[in-house]
Amino acid sequence: MATCVNAAIGTWFATFATAVALLTAAAKRAWKKTIPGLSDGESSPRVRGSDFKPEAVTTTLYLVRHGEAIHNIAEREAKTMSAGILELLGLSKGSECFEEIVEGARHQVLMDEGFKDAALSGEGCIQASASAHTLEGLYAMGLAKPETVYVSPLQRALKTASIMFPNHHNIHVCSAVRERLTGLPCDESSPTQMLQRRLTFDGMIWESPATPPKTVKATAEDKAMVRLRAEVALRQILAAKEGSVAIVSHKGFLRELEKGCLAIKDTAEFDNGEVRVYHVQVHDDGAIAASCVTCSHF
Repeated sequence: MATCVNAAIGTWFATFATAVALLTAAAKRAWKKTIPGLSDGESSPRVRGSDFKPEAVTTTLYLVRHGEAIHNIAEREAKTMSAGILELLGLSKGSECFEEIVEGARHQVLMDEGFKDAALSGEGCIQASASAHTLEGLYAMGLAKPETVYVSPLQRALKTASIMFPNHHNIHVCSAVRERLTGLPCDESSPTQMLQRRLTFDGMIWESPATPPKTVKATAEDKAMVRLRAEVALRQILAAKEGSVAIVSHKGFLRELEKGCLAIKDTAEFDNGEVRVYHVQVHDDGAIAASCVTCSHF
């Protein structure tokens, strides 16, 4: 019995070790394609920190991550299971090898075609409802309601927006604020016509002035590419000079938006359903200034 168990664990370990090796090699190749002058943790050379100016237009920017989706459950379970097995095998939690194999397990489970354009889970719907209440509290504090909501075309973000902004008449479905292109089924959007027929998304506007840069046409993006896309999208959104806007998107996109053109370096990853609010200005010289209104995430 013990021999069978050991053999099974050995096979499982080898499978994930192979997956991690492939993943690491792919990541190294991807990072060679970085944009000149832009490295991880740095904002675009065209953007610099700047003080707020009284004469400049200030926009209240709501950033929202979608609620929990079904693939989030699967990846969390895969990480927990793989970590447990590795600890039994004596690997140290937090070591490079440990973390690479756990990440490999997470990536492996996301390759399931059943997660294509993954929907919100039941918990995700509850989180979106809680976030709607969070917004009401922020409005009561004096923050302006978003005049326009920009939402990713992936259905987990669409559903979150529909719950958080019911009866809002200016929700734009915007590919520029979608999740990073990974080649994984969970990040592949459903056909637009199919989504438009859903009553839940009725009334959403399926075109937007914010469009991704022409350079982003690959089947996969690295972090630098997402950071560039996020900056272009935000600049186009802010060019409308609206008093308040919201972006409902994903962890990867929001991370690069914050660490890139908003120049927020020490922020934590967005939780599912989390809302963060900034005051943002674009100055005449092109510099973006951002001030955090809700800072509990630091």
